[in-house]
Amino acid sequence: MQQMPTYATTARSTATSVLACTLLALSCLLIQPRRAAADQVDTLVRTLASDPDDKVRLSAAIGLRKANPRRALLPFVAALGDKSSSLRFFVAVSLPRMVDATTPLTSLTAVLSALERAAVEDPDIGARKQAAAAFAQLRPLRTTPDAAVVATAVAAPLARAAYVDLSSVRAGAQANEDLSPRLRTALQDGLTRHGARTTWEGGRMPDRLALQRAGLRGYYLEVSRILVEVDPKDGAVTCSVVANLGRYPRDKIEILGAWSAEKSRSRVKAGLRPKDIRVARETCVAELGRHMADDAAAELARRR
Repeated sequence: MQQMPTYATTARSTATSVLACTLLALSCLLIQPRRAAADQVDTLVRTLASDPDDKVRLSAAIGLRKANPRRALLPFVAALGDKSSSLRFFVAVSLPRMVDATTPLTSLTAVLSALERAAVEDPDIGARKQAAAAFAQLRPLRTTPDAAVVATAVAAPLARAAYVDLSSVRAGAQANEDLSPRLRTALQDGLTRHGARTTWEGGRMPDRLALQRAGLRGYYLEVSRILVEVDPKDGAVTCSVVANLGRYPRDKIEILGAWSAEKSRSRVKAGLRPKDIRVARETCVAELGRHMADDAAAELARRR
């Protein structure tokens, strides 16, 4: 004969079911606002990038900065090329408040490259001056290493007691000549973090005697070609270089290291809009320059 469930058993079962339903409901309540916030940010990003109304795009930028400043960085970088001078001015004012020492280096490089370009090329004098002010305010962050880099440099600078000449960093093609300064800056910043010197007093080139007096070994990093490919499907940018590391001064040829187009690749995701591709080209070359600086510093340390 089948035993009937007791009242206590039924009550416990009911209580367990109620508790499970309550926990499920609470989980939904906690997750839903996050999803809604993420959806709102995505909507603001799309509006900023594509809405035809200048005022609507400016409103989206204001909302995006309040909602998620980190998520707004790259959309704001692209917005520095917007047709609205009011929006460009707002972005230039906002970026110094959105970037700090914890900002990822890739994002920081993209911000600085866009501000530097806007400080020269923006057709509106107000936006141009604001971009220049923002660039001057944020520029020191690019040469401020993070804690891990500081610890490494203090313990054993890879390129200690080395001078690296970067005067021969060239694109090798007119189409990519605008990228030479970006690559040179990334190399300079990266090598400086590793303890190397890349400049000399008065902007002059040191000779062998000057290097000996300073207790420095001399090297050069020569870039003869910068290659850039844009994927027509998604706008992703791939960049590479042809470069050599050698002894300086160049009274005799002694190659210590080399980068080929096949072994020096970096890739950055972008979009199909021209301004997205332009920013991605600069970001890609800057990222490649940092990797090259790390490789060069490691080679110099090996030869100490």
